[in-house]
Amino acid sequence: MALSLTVFVMFWLITIVAPWLKSMPDGEWPKAVAAVVLAFGVYGTISKALWHVFRSSRWLRRWLLSSAYVEGTWVGHYQRHGLDRYTVEYIDQSEGEVRIFGREFDENGKTRGSWHSETAMLDLTRRKLVYTYSCDMHARRSGHRGVGVFMLCYEGKGAPSILDGYAADLLDGDKDPNKEYRVSFKDIPDEDALKEARARFSSQTFSPVLRASV
Repeated sequence: MALSLTVFVMFWLITIVAPWLKSMPDGEWPKAVAAVVLAFGVYGTISKALWHVFRSSRWLRRWLLSSAYVEGTWVGHYQRHGLDRYTVEYIDQSEGEVRIFGREFDENGKTRGSWHSETAMLDLTRRKLVYTYSCDMHARRSGHRGVGVFMLCYEGKGAPSILDGYAADLLDGDKDPNKEYRVSFKDIPDEDALKEARARFSSQTFSPVLRASV
């Protein structure tokens, strides 16, 4: 977009600047310097302006990224030993890449652990979100790493609304299935996200989470 807009503006400026360049003293170097300075100035200004708008406007990111827009708050749920476990993930794309931060809570809303993505990749052809993460669970003495693999599920045109897949810790390689729903295109407080999760999953019947080897 920056390149296309820059080319358009450059052609437009030529009609304005060309008469001024012709009036400059004889010799090619003054004109060349003026052209270079103008080119870099216009490109830098437009590029910075577009990048600022992209970073500050969620609406613009949602419109531009369309089916690749995964930003917002996502909630998931599973049961282990008959106890409810809720996951809340926040996905950000304002820097031009996918960044994920998540937390897990017990049935009382107490934090059990957190994680953040190291690298993430969106594969729209296969409709997948794949990322590596660093995780710190409170019940374990040290942190660990893992990989998440989720299918992008769409309920119509536009951005995906469901992430269906699993996370696998590198400690054991076992898969933890999870189906996450986007409850907001913005980052909402954990308390509100947990309310959304309880409201969404309370009417569903769950079986204990199955763990399968890779």
